[in-house]
Amino acid sequence: MVKGKSIGIFDGGRKGKQEKGTYCFWTAVCLSKDQTRGITGRSTLNFDAGERFRRMERESKTATTASDRKAYKKLWKILQLVLYVRPANVVEVINWLNGHMEDAEYLRRLKF
Repeated sequence: MVKGKSIGIFDGGRKGKQEKGTYCFWTAVCLSKDQTRGITGRSTLNFDAGERFRRMERESKTATTASDRKAYKKLWKILQLVLYVRPANVVEVINWLNGHMEDAEYLRRLKF
């Protein structure tokens, strides 16, 4: 694991005010079809870097919608070949925010 943190402070999230807090953005660099691929996620400050990625297995079975379950199942499959986990960079965080607009609107501050 690479040291450092990419931190976002949120006033809430798509599920409401209970998602208020400080989150770290992490990227798991995985081997996928003979090339590397990064998967970025956010996790509360008190969880270790791998916790967000380990939760994807559970979410592949429990996510609210079938499309979310399918997406998590696909990501979990790729996560079986993690090379390392590091703090997400600016581009990765922006891509995460663009893909999670319902959460992104609650972002108040970013620090790298």
